[in-house]
Amino acid sequence: MNNLNIAPTKTTPGVVFDPTQRILEFSGQSYPENALQFYQGIQQTLESYLAENSEPLMVSFKLDYFNTSSSKCVLDLMECLERHHKRNNNIAITWYYLEGDEDMHDSGVDFSLDIKIPFNLVVYKQ
Repeated sequence: MNNLNIAPTKTTPGVVFDPTQRILEFSGQSYPENALQFYQGIQQTLESYLAENSEPLMVSFKLDYFNTSSSKCVLDLMECLERHHKRNNNIAITWYYLEGDEDMHDSGVDFSLDIKIPFNLVVYKQ
């Protein structure tokens, strides 16, 4: 499977998926005009990878901001990861949030309560 590299824009996050390193990373802001369209290809790539691999996968989110439609898409991705984790027990999520950003911290806490995957909240300084 090939790498997936999506450069960040003003309204979409950067996405790096490297199956050989077993990492999936999201960073930046996410408020695209059509979040479903943006995330659909990422989810399809992820589902194809997970169907063929049981290797550990480290997933990280370092989002500065996301809107409601992006939140739903992120949750859909996490639910996909959760289904795979239940079969193979090999996925971990790290949610990064800027020190003092209570909204992003709280979003990470909410996601961690919604899914049953090892979930780490990590604060960082700018």
